[in-house]
Amino acid sequence: MAAPRWLRAAVLSFPRSFRRRHGDDLLETLDDLMEGTAAADRGRVARRTFRQLVRSGIAERLSPFSPRQRSVDSPRSSAMEDFRHDLIHAWRSVVRRPGFAAIVVLTLAIGLGASAAMFSVIHGVLLEPLPYAESDQLVTLFRTSTTDPGRESSSYSLPDLRDVQREVPGLVSSAGYRRSQQTLTLDGEPRLVLTGLLTDGLLSTFGLAPHVGRDLDAADARPGAPKVAVVGYEFWRQHLGGAPDALGQTLTLSDESYEIIGVAPRDFDFPGRVEIYTALDIDIENDCGRDCHILGTVGRLAADVSGAALDAELLATSEALAAQFPDTNSHKRFAARGVKEQLVAPVRDALWTLLGAVQLVLLIAAANVANLLLVRGARRRRELAIRTAIGAGRSRLFRQLMLENSLLAAGGALLGWGVGWATLRGFLTLAPADLPRRADIALNGSTMTFTGVTTLVVLMLFGVAPAWRAAAKGLSVRSQAGERGGGRARRWLLSAEVALALVLLLGSGLLLRSFSLLVNVELGYRTDHLTRLSYRLPEATHADAASVVVFSEQLEARARSTPGVEAAGLAFAGPFGTSKISSHFFPMDRPDPQPGEELGATFDIVSPGFFETLELTPVRGRFFTERDTRQAPLALVISETLADRYFPGQDPVGQRARVGVGFGFGDPDDAAFTIVGVAPDIRSYSLTDQPAPAIYMAQYQSGVRSMSLLTRSQAGVDVVPGIKEHLRDLAPALPLRGVSTQDAAVAAELRPHRFYLSLLGAFAGVALALSALGLYAVVTYLVSLRTRELAVRMALGADAGSVLRLVLVDALKPAVVGAALGLIGAAFGVRVLESLLYGIEPYDALTFAAAPLALLTVAALATLGPAVRAARLEPRIALEED
Repeated sequence: MAAPRWLRAAVLSFPRSFRRRHGDDLLETLDDLMEGTAAADRGRVARRTFRQLVRSGIAERLSPFSPRQRSVDSPRSSAMEDFRHDLIHAWRSVVRRPGFAAIVVLTLAIGLGASAAMFSVIHGVLLEPLPYAESDQLVTLFRTSTTDPGRESSSYSLPDLRDVQREVPGLVSSAGYRRSQQTLTLDGEPRLVLTGLLTDGLLSTFGLAPHVGRDLDAADARPGAPKVAVVGYEFWRQHLGGAPDALGQTLTLSDESYEIIGVAPRDFDFPGRVEIYTALDIDIENDCGRDCHILGTVGRLAADVSGAALDAELLATSEALAAQFPDTNSHKRFAARGVKEQLVAPVRDALWTLLGAVQLVLLIAAANVANLLLVRGARRRRELAIRTAIGAGRSRLFRQLMLENSLLAAGGALLGWGVGWATLRGFLTLAPADLPRRADIALNGSTMTFTGVTTLVVLMLFGVAPAWRAAAKGLSVRSQAGERGGGRARRWLLSAEVALALVLLLGSGLLLRSFSLLVNVELGYRTDHLTRLSYRLPEATHADAASVVVFSEQLEARARSTPGVEAAGLAFAGPFGTSKISSHFFPMDRPDPQPGEELGATFDIVSPGFFETLELTPVRGRFFTERDTRQAPLALVISETLADRYFPGQDPVGQRARVGVGFGFGDPDDAAFTIVGVAPDIRSYSLTDQPAPAIYMAQYQSGVRSMSLLTRSQAGVDVVPGIKEHLRDLAPALPLRGVSTQDAAVAAELRPHRFYLSLLGAFAGVALALSALGLYAVVTYLVSLRTRELAVRMALGADAGSVLRLVLVDALKPAVVGAALGLIGAAFGVRVLESLLYGIEPYDALTFAAAPLALLTVAALATLGPAVRAARLEPRIALEED
């Protein structure tokens, strides 16, 4: 709506020079003012504006002779009316510059969205309490060794657990558990289910009651007690129809019948993905004693007992047991840790590091927005001066600009919610499958509150200063004083952006270097075309070791005959298998070690074809053959590391030793093995650790029911269907525990490292892009301010090359300062990545040299465009336009 002619005539009160430069903008501002005012108020607003324009015009004419009087807002104006008008004007101002608004909103959305997504992860995994009553009282027990205080283990033996339950009053309840895969026969069809084997009732420890029926208790775990089971809620609903009369029905697990006595409550998931809970039947005297550490534990702390008091009780109990049972307990010490703390400990440091990285991205985005607002404020000096001329004081201008900034921040927050959702989906897609509390991660009310508070903080920290500076400059049109100070602010903001981006770039560079070393780590064997099929023979059909050995021999022989199979062998664990066992090793040519000082090694049970399948050759002696049966002398193969450590300067072949695992040989102390060969070191359990000392026992002498068949096949040949057919012929009701490739097993080990690298690399890329955008925008503006200066230089004889160098050098100064500050900051910050690195130090010289070089290269490319445009100026045209 056009302003009335009599109001537009008030512009004539200004000097001709003012009208020539700002008259059109002033008339446009008057039109906007009338359009944004309610019809009933337009007359009053127009009269007030007319008086203010005339006063400002006269003051402008007299300004060479008297100090300029600052305009003030009319005290008669309505606060609500002014706010309404300012809000409308702010919206129109944002809409009038859609490109600028889009850049600011998108920049904020990237920073706020990534921050919201990572906060959702932190909140769901680390901050949110476990979904159980008084979950802070839930603890898990662990043990340390007096001979190796830095080593902790969360596994307990059943005798130790029973003593803790009797002697530690600070625990009101506790239970031991194991997870196991068993064959469930339901409606005549066998399938594998994950079962939880419990020493006591688990639900009462969590403060829960069964949905139907009763919980397991210690009496159910006594040897000879009836076989009973508690089923999970989802299992009950899906496979038993959710019927209450499911109680009393029987399930067949590994060819044994179990009576259903209860149904776990809905959403109960401990120790994770378990479908059926049964009692753990262990004969302490003859089967598994104090050295048999196979149980995880969970307990509930008494309400009036602190964690420190519980640790004191556990320590006293462990010391008493050490005195009572020196052969097995002299080196053991007990303590407790919160269940949630134990659950999230493996990922805590990495997640906090990622949140810190995201907050750096948010700071870069906010600094970029502040720089853009400063540039925009400088460009709007004329508009703001005109608003001053029609009556707006500094507070009114500041409010106007803060409303605009608030609209932009609100848009960034709304779009950031969508960016956060997409980022969180990407996070969950990339995250390792075993990420703790994965199901608790979601965008929720807490995330929305965090996003709102973060938006407000960003607005206050990075929106107030540009608005206040722009409002101050708007009070003067003729003077550009203070531009130098504004330029300093923009340069320091640019330097801060570059410094933060370099910290992220260095972090991702360190992870990239580490990951490249990890991918190329020497395993000791080839993983290509190597397939694993895991199975467990039921005890009912293969109760004795002899029948297991016959099955193993037949399966290995048939696997070799499968078309496309080049080699086949069996292993209890195998490389990167889940059945990891550690054993004590006792060479018989030396005195027994003191309790707690036993020699340790990883332990595996393999068939003769295992070493051939991995394409290993003996370092000394031989590997197992078909003649290493239960009737032959007991044989061991040890790894090269174990041989070098325990038999330095000797030939270990022919040496005799005992091991701390029985596997059908009765008391392991009475079973003497002869070392028949030394195998090359291989990485079996970790890519990041050096190969551990390893012991191999012959499967044909042990007869273990749970095994994996490893096959090496020809390229392009799928041998799995043929091997499955052999398994069906040998054991029709035997389900496979899993089918995978060795490449997939190694990839699973690499996945957490790839995950952290991908996220930190993505954040570093975003930070680099935002910094480059900020450099480009500010340099473009600074070049526009120096157009006259550059034109004069060129008119006086400066060539395009010298102008190009001048602009580039001046533009890159903030980047160089930022790179220096970033190196200083990184020197203090990269230590947080130490636990995620492999093969390199946090202060890797190559990374610290390459990252700043890459960043300065990107900065140079970002500023090259404005510099080239400056070098192509036509002096005459530029001077005329100015």
